[in-house]
Amino acid sequence: MAHSYKSGHELPNIKCAALWHIFGYQDTNKIRCYLKNWNEKRKAKSRINYSDYIHDQSIYLTNEMLMELKEQQGVVAYQIYQNVGDCIFIPVGCSYQVLNLSNCIQISTGYISPERTYQCMKLASEFRKLPSKNYQSRDVSQVQNHILFSNSSCLSSLYDTSDKLKESIETFSNFHSKKFCREKE
Repeated sequence: MAHSYKSGHELPNIKCAALWHIFGYQDTNKIRCYLKNWNEKRKAKSRINYSDYIHDQSIYLTNEMLMELKEQQGVVAYQIYQNVGDCIFIPVGCSYQVLNLSNCIQISTGYISPERTYQCMKLASEFRKLPSKNYQSRDVSQVQNHILFSNSSCLSSLYDTSDKLKESIETFSNFHSKKFCREKE
């Protein structure tokens, strides 16, 4: 959910570069349900065929929509006022929208914390269900690989042994890179 226009939800005496609404990860399905109902209430010619109401990022929740969401689903967003130079961290799985109130550049990066591994896996599963034309359908975080390598590293440290998984992958990579170099010659 990302667009740039005034929602009417801003406080008049606060000047900021961007207004963020961040929702708890546990509210994602409630938001999805609300957006589906909202789209179905629209006139037939105004309806849009979304592959996913959250991940398509095509709908900005206006003040009226935020109030309806609160009344109908009990969902309330954390409202954050971002100033120039501020950084916003969004926990994995949390839906969000941003209203840019001045010129800005958004830079984002992903990270996997042990506390949010379940949400990472759930999000990766949601992305895999998206149509292939959707840029988010690729599993770029590869959560299962992170878990596998983290566990392998931890067990190696715990038992004071070498990391056999890491060694086997390095051996495999070295073999294939040498093979590739010989084929090019």
